[in-house]
Amino acid sequence: MELLKHTIPLQEQEDIAGVIRALSGLKNVVIISDSEGIKPFLFCEDNLRDLLSRSPNMLFVEALALGEYKKMTREKVDQVTRAALSLRAALRTRYASELATGVREFAVLADQLLLMLSCYGLQNAGSGVGTKAAELQKLLAALASSCFEQEDNVRCMDGLQYEILPGLKILLKVFRK
Repeated sequence: MELLKHTIPLQEQEDIAGVIRALSGLKNVVIISDSEGIKPFLFCEDNLRDLLSRSPNMLFVEALALGEYKKMTREKVDQVTRAALSLRAALRTRYASELATGVREFAVLADQLLLMLSCYGLQNAGSGVGTKAAELQKLLAALASSCFEQEDNVRCMDGLQYEILPGLKILLKVFRK
């Protein structure tokens, strides 16, 4: 996996939207930094806002080719889908409260996917991925509530089957193109 390095002067950018427009042409930013050699950050809106709050003159960027980024994201969607199916199968014979480890592992994978989707959505606003990521984040919060707070197996299984898995299927279609 080869990362392409870019430098973006920030004096020309008036706000975060201008920086995102400049980054959109790079297809697909993975990490950003305000100084060469300084610890980079994963590209997402929160990290970009934090970095810009320091008023740097330059933005150092490492980007993947769009095809590689889509492949990596598609693989993560597949991994989250397999984890969701596994968790749903386990919920058939065990109580949600007994599956805390499995639910947490699924949640970690889902959070990683959400970051990847956020990055893609910022640069490809017309794709609808940002909206789908926000919807998925809400569904995952509801799932966590069902599993941990309410300990309701049926709601967990239904949330996985009828909300989260269809959302992941839509994302697979986006990243298979």
